[in-house]
Amino acid sequence: MLYNGPVGSDRKAGLIRVAGLDPARCTGYAILELEPPAHGAILVQGEWEAHENPLCCLPDFAREIFENYKPQLVCIEAQFYGRNVRTLRRLAELAGAFKYVALQFVDVSQIVDIEPRSVKARFAAHGGADKMVVQRAVKACYGITVGQNAADAIGIAYAGAVMHTEETRARERLQRTVKSPAELELVSRLRALGCKPAVALKMAGAAVVK
Repeated sequence: MLYNGPVGSDRKAGLIRVAGLDPARCTGYAILELEPPAHGAILVQGEWEAHENPLCCLPDFAREIFENYKPQLVCIEAQFYGRNVRTLRRLAELAGAFKYVALQFVDVSQIVDIEPRSVKARFAAHGGADKMVVQRAVKACYGITVGQNAADAIGIAYAGAVMHTEETRARERLQRTVKSPAELELVSRLRALGCKPAVALKMAGAAVVK
């Protein structure tokens, strides 16, 4: 049994359903918008570094999650380090496998990579928070006690939801502020490169005037 939460027609008006995935040998998952959040973890059996393809490790796991919960936003923790090169490669392959499956259910723009420090900063109020702090944050926010992997996945989904809200509001502000379609297009490109909204707007405005 993979799931620990309700499914079906329980979507709340005005909210989006966010999936959080923490790729690892024991992969945690969480679905936010449900009360309480659906969450859990699945362990890759055996010496997972020896598997030739992560899709062989978790053949139906991701697909079942997406089919049952139908998330509108999929957030996956980005992998930048591991115990060794082989482990880091497996983590990256596993994240890629999840993205491949997610693309069958959502648009590529609805798949988000989130750095670990960004997750912790948004969910546990400190980018250097350890796993116990993240677990306490889950308890404080949702009143549930979960394992470390599920707690990380809940944090990933929460951070993704916050980032989605921030981006949506920034886009709405820009649309009200920009003066032409050309300026809006330039602002969007600058935002995609990582520019803050105010900086992107100022740079785009100056470029359009010229």
